Amino acid sequence: MSHRRALLWATLATLLVLAAQALVVQVSYGGNWTGLFCIGELQKRPAIVSQENAFLFRNAYGYDGQWYHLMAHDPAIVEGTPQYLDAARLRYRRILVPALAWAAALSQDVAIDEAYIGWIAASVFCGVYLLSLLAQGSGLPAMAGLAFLAIPATPISADRLVTDSVLTALTAAFLWLSASPPGIAIWLVCVAAALCRETGILLLFGYLVYLAGHGHWRRAGMMTTAAIPVAGWFAYVQGRTPAYDYGPLLAPAQGLVRALLQPFPYAESVRFRPVIHVFDWVALAGIILAFVLVARWIRWPLGSAGEAAAVLFLLMGLFLQREDHWQQVYDYGRVYSPMLAVLVVEGFRRRSWLLVAPLALMLPRLAIQLSVHVLAAVK
Repeated sequence: MSHRRALLWATLATLLVLAAQALVVQVSYGGNWTGLFCIGELQKRPAIVSQENAFLFRNAYGYDGQWYHLMAHDPAIVEGTPQYLDAARLRYRRILVPALAWAAALSQDVAIDEAYIGWIAASVFCGVYLLSLLAQGSGLPAMAGLAFLAIPATPISADRLVTDSVLTALTAAFLWLSASPPGIAIWLVCVAAALCRETGILLLFGYLVYLAGHGHWRRAGMMTTAAIPVAGWFAYVQGRTPAYDYGPLLAPAQGLVRALLQPFPYAESVRFRPVIHVFDWVALAGIILAFVLVARWIRWPLGSAGEAAAVLFLLMGLFLQREDHWQQVYDYGRVYSPMLAVLVVEGFRRRSWLLVAPLALMLPRLAIQLSVHVLAAVK
C-alpha cells in the first residue's frame, strides 16, 4: 500500500476541484466566490453578513449552502440568526462545517467564507486519499480513489457549498477505521458525522449493530458514548430554535414512487425538458439499484460496519425520507452519498462493477445540472 500515491491522487483531485470552482466563479459569478453559496436575493439577511459583498441570485430564494454560510458567522446561535433560516432547528444540528470554518477563521467574519471553502476542499482531499488507501487494500491501483469525485455529494458540494462532501469523507474514514478495534479515532469520526448532518448518526448506529451482532458488547458500550456530545448539541439547538415538523410518510417509499410517476415540473423556460426528464428517471433508477444492492446485505449478523450503516440508510429511504427530497438528484444524491460510498468500497473489495453502477446512472443528470457553468464559459 502506497500512501505517497494516495497523497498524489488526493492532491491532484483537490487542485482539480479548486480549479473548476475558480473557473465557475470567474465565468458565472464575476469573480465573487460567495456565488458558490447560492444566496437568494429574495431571502432576508441578518446584520452580521449585511456588509458582505455577496453575490445574490436575482429573483431567487437560493439554495442550502446559504444557510450554512449564515451559521458559520453565528455558530453559537447568539446573533438571532435562526429567524433568517428556512428550518433553523434542522440546519443548526448540522453545525460541524460552519463551526470549523468559524474556528479556522479565528471568528473573524472577513475570513470565514474562505475557511468554509477550504474545508470543502479538505473533504475532497481526505475522501480521495482514504478511498485510494481502501482501493489499494483491495488490490486496485491508487488512482481508483478518484471515485470519490463521482459520488454525488462531491460535485454538489463543490457547486453549492453544502456540507455533504464532508460527511462522505467522514464515511470513508469510518470504513477505513471500522476494520480495526474501536478507538478514539472512530469515536471522533462518529461524533463528527452526526454533527455534520443528522443522518450521519447512522454510521454510529450501524457500527453498534455490527458490534452487537458479533458479540462485542464491551466495544459497543464504549462507542455508545459518542452519542453524548451529539445529544448535548441537539439539546442546545432545541432550546434556541423554533420547532420543526418533519412529518411522517403515509406509505413506504411513497415519495420515491411519486417522483417516478410525476416528473418534476420544470419551468417553460428550461430547454430540453423531455431529455432532462429521461435522465431524472435514469438517476432515480440508480438510487433504486443502490437500494436493491444494499437490501441483499440484510442478514444477521451483518457482514461489516459499512454494510450495517448502508442498510440503515436504505431503511431511512424507504420509511422516513420526505417526498420533496426525491424530486432532484441534487437532494437525494447527496443524502445517500454515504451509502453510495459504502457500495464503492465494497465494489473495490469484491471487484464488482455492479456495485458502482448506481454512480454511473446518476452522473449524467449531475452533469446536466453542472452544464450551466460550461455553457456560461463558452459564451
